[in-house]
Amino acid sequence: MKNVPLQRRINAAIEEAKGAKSPLKAFHKAWNQLADDYDCLVAEMKATLNRDLAKEGIRATVSGRVKSEDSIEKSISRRRRKGETYDSLDHIFKGIHDLAGFRIIVQYPSGISRAEELVQRFDCIGVSEFSSERDLGLSWKPIFGAYKSKNYRAKINRGEGDPLYPFREVLIEIQVLSLAESLYNTFAHPLIYKKAPGELSSKEQRIVDISHGLSLCYWICLSSMEDQLEDNQPIPRAVRKVAEGGTTQEIENDFRKLIEETPGNLTTASGTVPVEDLVQFIRRNQEQGGRSPSELSRRLGEIKGHEAKVTSHHYGQGNINHNYGTSTNNNYYGLNPNISETPKPNP
Repeated sequence: MKNVPLQRRINAAIEEAKGAKSPLKAFHKAWNQLADDYDCLVAEMKATLNRDLAKEGIRATVSGRVKSEDSIEKSISRRRRKGETYDSLDHIFKGIHDLAGFRIIVQYPSGISRAEELVQRFDCIGVSEFSSERDLGLSWKPIFGAYKSKNYRAKINRGEGDPLYPFREVLIEIQVLSLAESLYNTFAHPLIYKKAPGELSSKEQRIVDISHGLSLCYWICLSSMEDQLEDNQPIPRAVRKVAEGGTTQEIENDFRKLIEETPGNLTTASGTVPVEDLVQFIRRNQEQGGRSPSELSRRLGEIKGHEAKVTSHHYGQGNINHNYGTSTNNNYYGLNPNISETPKPNP
């Protein structure tokens, strides 16, 4: 049976389980026979994505995993609570589309659309776009938006002779996102989306939001210097490892390595950028869009030249008043409380 294409084996298990009183028990029985094949699928798919990305000159990190049985059960329970029915093994295999899941973390802004085009070469049957503008239901409305990505549901469609041919027609999920969003998600996912520690206070939600802004700052810097960086070196391994995520212990170790490799005595320019101006700049330029690196550098330079110092009422020149009150309005550091929630049109 091991030489039989995976989708044919899935279809045989579905046919055998017709009329089963417990679709979940039928799934566990089938999964015991198919899990190893899914492991092989993930290994071959990761190798294929890496080859395809390299061939197109797209700098990216690829990860993949087979969904655990525990996670599958939680997904089914969660979706049943939302009204979805899983009354047959067929519904489970078609409904849980990320039994084999992949993530493409794109290192440079110009690679996002190209990576999405590459994924669309598979037989895409649907896409879920997670917009940064969506409401997360938090007491603090994030200035830097929600986690942003695109998740493609696709079937493998490679021809005979290709390493993926034994897995043709099998449903998979491929997520495409930026390095900035992946860095942010490593921090925010357990806190905001999984709510592992429980509900966060408004102050804690603000701190998570700030981490998103810092990740986007890094993304804008990459965008501004892409031409120079692309020809010389990849994103530092420590940064890429943090962005990939993993278990709690792996993330902790990766963050420790990142801290160790971060220079401790960086010099700064004589002037500082007004915080409210920098916030607006980051929000307007979350993606490079049609702007060239030189255009982004010019715009950032204009902001820096606009005001050399930030003056605070209480702390004197060159410092910022860090004000974390109990208010839930979007007012960072006690600065202008009238900062618009929606980016104004670019001049």
